[in-house]
Amino acid sequence: MIETDITVAIPAGRAVSAVRSAMNPLLSELRSISGALRRNGVASLVAPPRSAFDFLPELVLPFLERRSPLVEGVGIAYSPGALADHSTWLDWWSCRGNDRPVHIPYDLDPRSLCFYDYASSEWFQASRESGLSVAVGPYVDAGEAVVSTVRLAVPVVIASGRHALGCDLSLAELESLFVHAVAGIDPALTLVGGGGRVLASNSAQYAPGTRASDAWPSWPVFAAEDRCATVWTVRAPTGGPGRGSGGSNQ
Repeated sequence: MIETDITVAIPAGRAVSAVRSAMNPLLSELRSISGALRRNGVASLVAPPRSAFDFLPELVLPFLERRSPLVEGVGIAYSPGALADHSTWLDWWSCRGNDRPVHIPYDLDPRSLCFYDYASSEWFQASRESGLSVAVGPYVDAGEAVVSTVRLAVPVVIASGRHALGCDLSLAELESLFVHAVAGIDPALTLVGGGGRVLASNSAQYAPGTRASDAWPSWPVFAAEDRCATVWTVRAPTGGPGRGSGGSNQ
């Protein structure tokens, strides 16, 4: 790690602690819901109908209501071919712009211009392939309402396949949490996602989606015991050599 001034390291440490303390309970609850799905009778069915998962709202909606406004959506994306009556399917609920959660009618018709190909998305593939939690974003979720979001996901491995259970985070709430932890506007600090793009910052110069530099001094958010396959870091754009250099939007 590049040597940094203590005036940068201390607020960066506070930011790491705040973000990790906020994310780990969410990941833990998602894993608990995944465990409940694995213990349910539907877990032994090789090709269940979609209606076999009608109990799902009882598991996920309390989580969404309890964790709002940081969590804006929650649901499960089924492995293609897993259901007897649908080639692909998502059961997803959102409270974004609503008083109560509503089920999102994704367009899953490959012939449609608005087709939501979730099966090829990073958040769906990464959790299933790694067997660990993942945190993907910011990315544009065109399936719901063409919004920029961060999605946490954990795998659900049952007889019908390897599915992905996840939730959507509010970027505004994530940034509020981050800025509150830093408790000031100097020095500039950023929360950077696994794709190398800014998720939150206490400086308007580094808006969500801005490309972060690998040269910026950084502190990892997740530890090995967190069982998260994604690397999040807190980075200081002005915290080391090259002070004042900004990120690129490319």
